[in-house]
Amino acid sequence: MTRGKPQILSRDPGDETRRQRKKAAESVFRAGQLPHNPPAELKGMSAAMRAWRALMRAHDQLPAELFNGLDRGFLVGYCLAVEARQRAIDLQKVLTDRYNKDHMPADLKDLMAARVELRQSIRLVSDLEKQLYATPKSRGGVSPPPRERTPEEVIADELADLDRRDWKAEE
Repeated sequence: MTRGKPQILSRDPGDETRRQRKKAAESVFRAGQLPHNPPAELKGMSAAMRAWRALMRAHDQLPAELFNGLDRGFLVGYCLAVEARQRAIDLQKVLTDRYNKDHMPADLKDLMAARVELRQSIRLVSDLEKQLYATPKSRGGVSPPPRERTPEEVIADELADLDRRDWKAEE
């Protein structure tokens, strides 16, 4: 039975070396931060601005930076889709009220077109919400750096660790 090549002669770097190289390559590139306030493209669109603020609140609660400046266009597109969905909902409501009041066949045709538009916008928003977790960075295998913890979070973690130690000591 033959033996393999001695490991010292192997040119294949070990796992630790690969990990260090990957970390060094990721740390070289830094994309810009996302603004907390809605960007100029969303000016005057209340539903889109609310969606942007909700995204930024959720992003701030994550333990790592999931989105950065590279994802800005995608996030703006998502917010615009949310705005389109809200406008379709408002249009359907107006047309439904008008149809219930007058019962005109032309109103029914407009109402059906508005419902089709609403279904399409709901489908688009749903698809984009699924893609929020599959951004180009995550598909590229880049792991985001951990977010810096606030002093309050550090103190809370240390207190929780002390409580766990006390609980284990009592057992």
